[in-house]
Amino acid sequence: MEEDLKKELLDYNQKNPKGKVLIFEDKILELKSPVLSYLYLRDFAGLKRKEHLQVIINSKDPYYNYLVARYIDGIDITPHEQVVLDSKNGEYNYLFAKNIPRANIDAHKQAVLESKDPEWNYKYCRDLDTTDIFSYEKNVLASNKPKWCYYFAKNIKGANIKELEKIVLAEKDPEWNYYFANEIPGANKEEHEQIVLASKSLTWNLLYALKTEGAKRKEHTDIILESKDPEFNYYCIKRIKDTDISPHIEVIINSKNPKYNYQLVIEKLSDKTSLHEQAVIDSGSLYWNYLYANNIAGANIKAHGQVIINSMNPKWNYKYAKDIPTAEIKKHALAVINSNNPEWNYLFAKDIKGTNIEDHGKVILASNNQKIIELYKVLLKEKNPNQYRLLIEKEEKKIEIDRINLLIKQYKKDN
Repeated sequence: MEEDLKKELLDYNQKNPKGKVLIFEDKILELKSPVLSYLYLRDFAGLKRKEHLQVIINSKDPYYNYLVARYIDGIDITPHEQVVLDSKNGEYNYLFAKNIPRANIDAHKQAVLESKDPEWNYKYCRDLDTTDIFSYEKNVLASNKPKWCYYFAKNIKGANIKELEKIVLAEKDPEWNYYFANEIPGANKEEHEQIVLASKSLTWNLLYALKTEGAKRKEHTDIILESKDPEFNYYCIKRIKDTDISPHIEVIINSKNPKYNYQLVIEKLSDKTSLHEQAVIDSGSLYWNYLYANNIAGANIKAHGQVIINSMNPKWNYKYAKDIPTAEIKKHALAVINSNNPEWNYLFAKDIKGTNIEDHGKVILASNNQKIIELYKVLLKEKNPNQYRLLIEKEEKKIEIDRINLLIKQYKKDN
């Protein structure tokens, strides 16, 4: 019922001017829903404003009490603030203190500290109170959350960097060890690097090798090499200076990954063009074979085209024949014809020079797609008027035969 009323309330709000009193206000109050009462207060000037406010207070929901205090004009914020304080919810005590004029800053500070939530202790200290760093830092350290230890060390002047760093090192999360090493002055880069290496994380080993001054790049790139992941090996080749790219190139060739074999060729990052091209062909990917043939000078047009032909995919056979000079038009046409797809047969007949329009027309006319059939007739009239005339005569003859057969059938029925 609450969801139904909520929908009704929102629908009414869209269709009617603000300020009208809803006839179902009493229904909303009966539900004692802080959601509906808040929406009602926000969008309408009802008769029972105090009752709605009391519903929200009684719910003890810090979120809606915060929203009321922030967005509903002309109210006494005190009881709503007390709900937020009593909740000990770090987020809404922080937001209340930050956004509500006349908020009791000291009381919200205490609630945030009692919540022990590292995120809101850090944010409260950062935005509202830098006079008592130790109290907030104590909660951040006690949480053992490397993310908030990193942010506290980075953004709070006077933070105990060494103690915060101990948590980051102890938790062994490669992400926050990477960030601590790169962005906190005086960080123990050697220890952070060992944690990143031990994690075997491709993302953070790549970034460490790429961004961190004094990094043991070869040790990081060796981890990526051992993974045989074509994407990360590609980025080693492309982004990391002074690395031996040959083994990374071999990984990509052996992976048969068409995207990264294509990228190495088009970006001129490797001279093993024929091996990369064969990998793309062997992958069987229609998209990357089309792209390779279309964009790489000297590509083996016939071999890439054969991948497309073998697929019997009408879309890619049409695109290949349309965009890439090829002597295999008839084979691409046959693949489209055998697909029995009227749309692609029409497009092939319309756009590809050297194809037999009537062969595609057989597929189109055999379909039930009247829109495509009519488009084909227009095309046939333009390209081959004689064949168009024969088609129309055939259709007219069929109509006449059908009419005669209907008359015969009716005559037999009547007699």
